[in-house]
Amino acid sequence: MTEASSETTGTEDLAAAALRGEQDLLDPRVRGDAERMVALLHPEFREFGRSGRVWDTNALLSDLRAGSDYPFERARLSEPVTEVLGPDAVLLTYLLHDTDGVTRRSSIWRRTPDGVRLYFHQGTRASL
Repeated sequence: MTEASSETTGTEDLAAAALRGEQDLLDPRVRGDAERMVALLHPEFREFGRSGRVWDTNALLSDLRAGSDYPFERARLSEPVTEVLGPDAVLLTYLLHDTDGVTRRSSIWRRTPDGVRLYFHQGTRASL
């Protein structure tokens, strides 16, 4: 896992850290390690899943501990686009390809004293 550094100051570095963080969250080894997951998630993290379900950090970690069968080992991220929202926030959008099809994904990553962390994420089924 590549950790996003709290020393990241430029907007280009912020965007790169967000993309690295997103890729890390797709790694099954990271998803299986609660400490690594917490290090990537903002304390106020929220997610609206493609199913419509809402997660916060506790719900996500609980789901992972219960053995969520989401096939991240076969997930592939494509067409990433980053847009800087301010000096400490970036929007990342991309397509996620997995065994269930394709979803459009959007994430807001924020710089914190502890590094660049995922603040908000949404997945929406795509029909391409």
